[in-house]
Amino acid sequence: MTKWQIITAFCVKLWQSMGREFLIFKALSNLGCCYRDGRGVDQSYEKAKEWFEKAAEQGDALGQFHVGWLYFCGYGVEQDYKKSLEFWILSAEQRDETAMFNIGTLYLNGQGVEKSYEKAVEWFKKAAEEGHDEAIYIY
Repeated sequence: MTKWQIITAFCVKLWQSMGREFLIFKALSNLGCCYRDGRGVDQSYEKAKEWFEKAAEQGDALGQFHVGWLYFCGYGVEQDYKKSLEFWILSAEQRDETAMFNIGTLYLNGQGVEKSYEKAVEWFKKAAEEGHDEAIYIY
């Protein structure tokens, strides 16, 4: 086992205990990332979703963003752009510029919503105002 794997495994165990006992949402999101990427644990989108949802329920923007991403990609769930939108809106309400950009993309492409260039531009502008690089370029 490499030094990185040992450190990651330790962090996973720490985040698991913190998540279960204290419901610290950052720990929950971080644990979701470990399962999503297979860092220190067996890769599992289903388990990642479980931890991201726990973080999202605590109001964590990162957890909300990642649940939306899983639905957008269909990783561990049936692909559902409308559910992506629901979670990304929650994240965007907390000034997550990537969620804002992704919402703009949904409107631009008509994924889960009626295609609307006006709404796409509105969301790209919000993302640009928060510093999202691609949105700044587009807007």
